[in-house]
Amino acid sequence: MDDEYEIRPEPRDSYIGRVDPTEINGRRFGGSVSYINQHRGIPSIVHNSAPLSQRFSDLTITQACTLLLRESGQPLHVNELYNLLVAGGMRFKGNNPTISIAVSLNRNRRFSKAGPGTFELVMREAERFAS
Repeated sequence: MDDEYEIRPEPRDSYIGRVDPTEINGRRFGGSVSYINQHRGIPSIVHNSAPLSQRFSDLTITQACTLLLRESGQPLHVNELYNLLVAGGMRFKGNNPTISIAVSLNRNRRFSKAGPGTFELVMREAERFAS
């Protein structure tokens, strides 16, 4: 179909005054996400650590995490849970044990998400609202 309308490219000087998505507060970032704070309080995973006990060796992930969350009295990140589970003698077979923990806790009604990758016991949440 032949139209009388012609699409013309926008002249370069019309970009003046627009916000450049690769520049924030006068700093250029090259289109990457390097400006996001990478140290935002997520605990690191300790690799190749020897178990300190065999406390969790015969428990499931949800059973062991219930004990850990009850004892801690506060929500824990999956990386913290992983470190505590490994220190307690639990062995993981998969390539992504923290994902295994998160999926197990997400599928169980005893746990709720308190933040990204952070879980708490639902009973503790109910007690907080009751008092």
